[in-house]
Amino acid sequence: MKLTFRTFNCGMGDCIFLILKKEDTSYHIMVDCGSLKGEILTFVKNDLQERIDLLVVTHIDNDHIAGLSTMLEKLPDLKIGKILFNCYHREQIGEQKSLSEKQNEAFEELKHRLPLKEVEATGKASAREAIGLSATILKDERWAAAWGRKTTVAGNVIELNGGYGKIKILSPRQEDLDELENQFKKEFWMKFYQDYTQQFVKEEEIYEVLLRIWETTLTEERTAKVAYTKPTGESFVKAADEMVKPVTQPNRCSIAFVYEYEGHRILFLGDADPKLVADEINATFAEDKPVMMDLIKVSHHGSAHSTTKEMIQAADSAHYYFTGGNKEERPSLETLSRIITAGLHGQEKRTLHFNRKNKVVKDVMTLLELVDYPCEIDLENNPYEIEI
Repeated sequence: MKLTFRTFNCGMGDCIFLILKKEDTSYHIMVDCGSLKGEILTFVKNDLQERIDLLVVTHIDNDHIAGLSTMLEKLPDLKIGKILFNCYHREQIGEQKSLSEKQNEAFEELKHRLPLKEVEATGKASAREAIGLSATILKDERWAAAWGRKTTVAGNVIELNGGYGKIKILSPRQEDLDELENQFKKEFWMKFYQDYTQQFVKEEEIYEVLLRIWETTLTEERTAKVAYTKPTGESFVKAADEMVKPVTQPNRCSIAFVYEYEGHRILFLGDADPKLVADEINATFAEDKPVMMDLIKVSHHGSAHSTTKEMIQAADSAHYYFTGGNKEERPSLETLSRIITAGLHGQEKRTLHFNRKNKVVKDVMTLLELVDYPCEIDLENNPYEIEI
């Protein structure tokens, strides 16, 4: 079997594919899409022949799901085998209540607080009606059927059809999803002046919109601009020991998983909490740590608080892929330092792959020319391919 892992530059967020090919068959996994660029649409349409066997939506965050809504609108014939997406999609219990006329007006205003301008396949920005991913999925009976009503939580194991391996879910925990639901109920009361006591019509869309807006507000409140200083050899090493802050609740609910096939493993971290993932890896895999992965997709675009020394002690690899990010915060100096200065655990070197480079990456590249670390930088974002 040939395994191909590749990512696309879709702005700040993620867009990842894992393509598994046997002689006459293939299995296509897609993880997130922050913004739909033309090359992504072309890849799904032509290379994948408009078929995604497993679509993983790691969490409700604009830079992970906005492009998926656009993709589904542009590819109405897209075949999707299974969707993992922890939005509010449950069996109906009793009669569903409708929002009042005034509440509906408020909801329409809230929807327009979501990003209205998506980069379309033409490369041009197009103002379109804001629509949630959940609402887009549920408009099509085939996609709705592919979306399971059970939440995806740590400990779940999913066997891929056709003998293509399996995935082991490492995050989120059910208690973190429960806490996110409590936040949804608070947001529901604050926006609609009514306690959430029964199911509502279109509540998947209500849930998604309220939490996307809350997450955006929460992120803005937590963001503190820190003056960036070009690192020296000494400050680069010290950066690994910088304090790690707790991640946000939406990111604690991000799906993280390991893909496994005949001893090969790929770690997809979404934007997950490094402590939760490290704990689950330590509990799930019996062998000596760190568990060696063929590659690791770095959490939260290399945020300073989403990769820890403890995480690398639980799982390590010769290949780290950084996706998305911004000018000075992601990828961060702290995360790059923790990975580059970590022990090699029997490996000859590490390769760090980037699909967007920022000032930090450029400065670290310059530093690596002066300091003898066994590390290579791949700015071409080369796909990872292996014959198994």
